[in-house]
Amino acid sequence: MIGEVGAGTTKEFAMISLDLPAAALPQPNSALRAIGERARAAMQKEPLMTLRDALRLLADFHLTQRDLLARIENLELPWAWNIASSDARLRAVRLLPAGVRDLRQCLATGVSPGTRPAPAFATVIGLVLPPSGRSTLSTPEAAGILNCGSMHILHLLQQGALQLAPGCVYHRGRTGAARITRASLETFLRDRVLVRHIAAEET
Repeated sequence: MIGEVGAGTTKEFAMISLDLPAAALPQPNSALRAIGERARAAMQKEPLMTLRDALRLLADFHLTQRDLLARIENLELPWAWNIASSDARLRAVRLLPAGVRDLRQCLATGVSPGTRPAPAFATVIGLVLPPSGRSTLSTPEAAGILNCGSMHILHLLQQGALQLAPGCVYHRGRTGAARITRASLETFLRDRVLVRHIAAEET
């Protein structure tokens, strides 16, 4: 039986046009514009997909969760993770969005899935995590990457699956979010690959 632990679905927001002339809108100065550009660059990282997300994308092919798990085992859908806490009864499966889209293209064009080489772990990390120059991430950022709740990230911290940034003291409130090390999240993703021999090829 497949379960979702601390699972969060990606929210979709409708964009509302105000239909105002450009001159009527406030123009940011260069410093604010630079901050906005960095924020947009960070937002370009896609969250990992839940099984439910993937099934929605693959709805035309009438697949089930069991079908997706079988394709993971057969290397037709590489780079899937179990992000559940160690005391969880059910797995919390997350998938690389690019892998799901590749599977969709294969099914749509009749190409046999799994015949293309899987991307290397370093490539996958580049798709999932912020640039390596950032040594820490906030709890909401980590939750966004893993597509789960912030409380699940705190649970993983308490279990030692993720590491708190040195000197970080967190508390309740908007300004008290915990910060975790980027290295520990990368290690977590390496350790939690569902098909172990994929990760072994990259060690």
